[in-house]
Amino acid sequence: MGSHLLVQLSDLHLTSAKRLRSGAEPATGLAVALAAIEGHALRPDVVLVSGDIADRGEASCYRELADLLASSPALAGALVVATPGNHDRRSAMREHLLARLPGGTGATGTGDEPLNSVALHGGLRIIALDSTIPGEDAGALAPATLRFLRDELTRPAREGTILMLHHPPIDSPIEPMARLGLREPEALADAIGASDVRLITCGHAHHHCQGMLGSVPVLVAPATAYLADPLSAREFRPVSGAGLTRIDVREQGIVASMVPLQVPAWLDRAGPA
Repeated sequence: MGSHLLVQLSDLHLTSAKRLRSGAEPATGLAVALAAIEGHALRPDVVLVSGDIADRGEASCYRELADLLASSPALAGALVVATPGNHDRRSAMREHLLARLPGGTGATGTGDEPLNSVALHGGLRIIALDSTIPGEDAGALAPATLRFLRDELTRPAREGTILMLHHPPIDSPIEPMARLGLREPEALADAIGASDVRLITCGHAHHHCQGMLGSVPVLVAPATAYLADPLSAREFRPVSGAGLTRIDVREQGIVASMVPLQVPAWLDRAGPA
């Protein structure tokens, strides 16, 4: 078995307006994340992008990300795997991001159909599942997506599988986010039972947390756009900050490290987007 360095970026929320209603400037958070990767001379083998790429599903935002990934010296040659979030538009993401990634993505379907994909880095398999429900913020895995997953898992990968989706199959401590997670996570647990899935990684919650789905570890990544305060149980409270996740995959196991990023504070200058 080999070793693999993965970097996960989640909840970018890019917008042509440059600023979100909260006051956050998502392009700044993404730029800081890419600068951190480059400044530490990391050369990721795989870049995982776990949804909510474009805050309003704008085509220009997917093109912006494609251009940034292509122009980053640290990411040259990296395999990029992306899955949509509830803010994304499948057709625009497919046309303006995935179609521009080198080497293709293996994404299934066309247009607005669910966007599932499989990628390999050496013997490591990454399966990206579309957990979005058009028009809703909560997530679910459509029957066709579960069939896609089950069929793929009938063929074990030499170094196992990492599963990525936007909506976590575990609860956030923030009650509103817990209500907007993955519906019927037991269906996912059943689909991966006795398979070679080593890790499930997600986004959506805007804060780092971890848990288990059956015997499989679940990682929830922080956002590059802005963070959520996990101490605020009753309401979703945005806070200045950003993060990315480093995932080291080795024969002896997987180590996931949350990397905090220093971004300019915006709480004192919030305004309408």
